[in-house]
Parts: sequence; C-alpha cells; structure tokens
Amino acid sequence: MIKRLSLPTIIVMLCAGFAACGNKTNGAADNADSLADAAAKAAAMADSVAAAEARWTADSERLAKQETPDLEYMEVHGPVKSITYNEPTMTYDYGRNGRLLLIDGYDPFTQTPVELERICLKRNARGEINSYVQYESSEDYEWKNGKLAVVDGSGEGYEWRVTYEYDDKGLLRAKKGKQQFHDGSEQEQINTQFTYIDFDKYGNWTKRKVDGRVEKRTLKYFTLNRPVAGDNGFDPTMHTYNFRGKIGGEKDCPLQISKEGGYYVVASGKKELVFADYDGKTGELVIDAFKNNGEKYIGRFAGKVTGKTYKGTFVNGNKGKVGFELTME
Repeated sequence: MIKRLSLPTIIVMLCAGFAACGNKTNGAADNADSLADAAAKAAAMADSVAAAEARWTADSERLAKQETPDLEYMEVHGPVKSITYNEPTMTYDYGRNGRLLLIDGYDPFTQTPVELERICLKRNARGEINSYVQYESSEDYEWKNGKLAVVDGSGEGYEWRVTYEYDDKGLLRAKKGKQQFHDGSEQEQINTQFTYIDFDKYGNWTKRKVDGRVEKRTLKYFTLNRPVAGDNGFDPTMHTYNFRGKIGGEKDCPLQISKEGGYYVVASGKKELVFADYDGKTGELVIDAFKNNGEKYIGRFAGKVTGKTYKGTFVNGNKGKVGFELTME
C-alpha cells in the first residue's frame, strides 16, 4: 500500500528541489508543482485503498454472520457458496447475498412442477420460500420468527401436517405431526428426531443423525478476506474494468465489472452483474447476472483473468452453457 506523505516530508522535498535548481526559478516552481502533484496522487491512492479495505472489511463482517430466508431454508448461515448433500446427491448454489440461485444447476424459481421432476419453489412478499412442488408432491410452508414453523403437504395419496421444533441454539430438533390418506383414514403419527454430530467453522452442521440414519453435507464458502490483486494488478473490488468480446454466439458484447456491480449487454438487452468471488493468485473470477433489479437470476460467469483476457463459461438457470472470451479495453 502506498503511504500518505506528511506535510513536513513534502516541505523537505520542495526545499531540496529549490536548492538543486539554484537560480532557475521557473524550474524550481515546475519541480515544486510536480512534487505537489505526486504527493496529491499518492495521498489519493492511499485514501482509495483505505476506502476499499474498509468497504471490504465491513462486507466481510456482515457476510460472516449473514442470515437470510433462503439460507435458513437449508438451515445454514454465513458466507455460504454451496451445499452438497451426499445421499441423495444434490447441490444448492447461493449468491454472495445469501440468495438461493440453483439446485443441481437449475433455477428452482423458474421451473414448472412437471418439468423433468425438478423442484419448483416460490417466495412470499417477505422473501420467504413458502411453496415447494415436485412432480405430484407439494408443500406449503409457514414461517415464524424467521424460521420454518409448519409444513402442510400432499402427494401419492397422502397428506400431512408437520410442526418444526428447535433447540435453544436454533437447531432443528424434531418434526412432529401426522400423515393420513386424503380421505382421512389410516392416520400415522410423525415424530422425526435430529441429533447433531459435526459442525464446521461457521457453526453449520455437516453431519447429523435423522432417526438413526446418518446425513452428511459439504459446504463451500465465499472469500471473506479482500482478494489480493493479481500480477497484472486486476482488482475488481477497487477499480472499474471494461471488457468486450464473445459471449456464446454473440461476438461483440460489452461487459463492465466494478466494485458497485456492473453489467453486460447482449442482443436481449442490458443485464446486471454482481461480484461473487475473485482469487488474485489464480485469476479465477466469478460474477452473477440478474435482471429486474436483482429479482430475476440469469446465470453465472465463471472463468479466469489472464493478462487482459477474461475467459470461461457462462451457465444459465436451465443448465445451458456457453463459452465467453472477453478482452479488457
């Protein structure tokens, strides 16, 4: 980081400039102006770096404790990037803002219930996931105090109502209720118990028993420490960069990345970009694309910045993939 020059230092430098130039008054004045400009630029750079550090620190502190309805839906908190369950294998991908983006590579908020038996989710006005549909099964959720409280479901000739119970740490302890045929016959009590075995550094469970059956999951997290700029000085957390090039079949697409966000433009119009993650050592950059002020997820750019080239793959919410290769202007 460039250090701010103190006023005494600047004065000493100015005096040295006058002494070296003797009676060349104009040269001394020019030299003084140059030194003053350099000092001003150094101070401005120090301020901008300090501002970037402060902004990133504040974002990291918020992210480390982040709680959102989409995170709570999967019983997690913090800078969650993805959750992968072992049996059956299923992966949930999140944005840096704690919003659920993909389930096994598709956007569950744009699906129809009969589409390849995919999960179809809906949110209420408070942003809470309140509806789940998959093929012939469906569930409606009630929330209370920021947590799932009651589930009403039906499918395969049955209907059920389950209440969620939590311990004093906020962990799901039990699901209790009843299941019956649609005509009300053959009622069966539900009493599912949860026992926790392992947790990760953020306090999210990674292994638990569900009525004696072991359940495991692996969590990945977004970077909290401010990324170090790569060898080419590329730092999307501090500066604005403009790229242009190929995205899929479109040959001349402008793309801008900045600390406030960004955008890219294709034939269908202008899309919003949100910084997700950057590794300055490898050059790997991930950014998410939205429209409608962040309400509609479009897809994710995942690639590597090498020199002035950003190259990789864009994956949309229906598992569609296209390559991209963009050059910094």
